[in-house]
Amino acid sequence: IDMDIELNLQGYDIDDAALSAARENAKNANVDKFIHFQNRDVKDLSHKKPYGFIVTNPPYGERLEEKEDLYGIYKALGDAYKKLDKWSMYVITSYENAPKDMGLVPTKNRKIYNGMLKTYLYQFIGPKPPRKEK
Repeated sequence: IDMDIELNLQGYDIDDAALSAARENAKNANVDKFIHFQNRDVKDLSHKKPYGFIVTNPPYGERLEEKEDLYGIYKALGDAYKKLDKWSMYVITSYENAPKDMGLVPTKNRKIYNGMLKTYLYQFIGPKPPRKEK
């Protein structure tokens, strides 16, 4: 492990039950001390650091009541990501309109499976940070 790397992990969700489950899972994996969890909407996604990456698994719309909200969720995610112009983002979803609704073109797209459900790993690769001089 490179000890010069600063680790700043954050977990966002607007659902308190999802945050509670994430906290419990992080505790069980003994990584809870590395993650700061927040009840926060994706439209409020921001960070002061110029470089970083986002890994997200937004709603797929598998439950009927979610389907009408998908466009707004993915549009908000795309709008927030566009403000983080030096960041990379990895989106896992079965929602095939995700890139279109985000207003983004993925750098790479991988087909993966969540059980029997076909999902995609959409990769939006930002620039690498400059190397630190030693």
